[in-house]
Amino acid sequence: MMNFFNQNKIEYKRIIKYVVGLFIMNIGIAFSIKSNLGSTPVVAVPYAVSLISGIDLGICNMAFQCFLVLIELLILRRAFPPKHFLQVFVGILFGAFTSVSMILLNVIPPVDNLVIQIIFLILGIIIFIWIIPLCSNKYCSSCCGWFNTGDINLC
Repeated sequence: MMNFFNQNKIEYKRIIKYVVGLFIMNIGIAFSIKSNLGSTPVVAVPYAVSLISGIDLGICNMAFQCFLVLIELLILRRAFPPKHFLQVFVGILFGAFTSVSMILLNVIPPVDNLVIQIIFLILGIIIFIWIIPLCSNKYCSSCCGWFNTGDINLC
């Protein structure tokens, strides 16, 4: 888990990098979805719910992230650290960024050409992968905890 607090001092520079990284990550997610060839695993369930229900992907993403925190709370019970409730805020921010990035990419018309779809998918993957080191350093594993970048430090 990320530690933004260094001896009771908030490291604003790291928080800003984290937020910018989340936004850019969502641009990559939006490109993957815009390709019509699938989505990234992090939004697979919210994307399916969005397609079925017609609810905005960002709202579905927010609800899903909050649901995951609730499941964690139910599993850990008394062992659930109160600071983990901050995941709800990050989930809401992630969902909001999902909505904004999807709106930004709405200026691009839907593509039916397989070559362009593959280009969008590859672009989304590249953006998603390259943003992880921006959010990571030797003190944290990654933006969302899914990858371990070891000693990569581009911060």
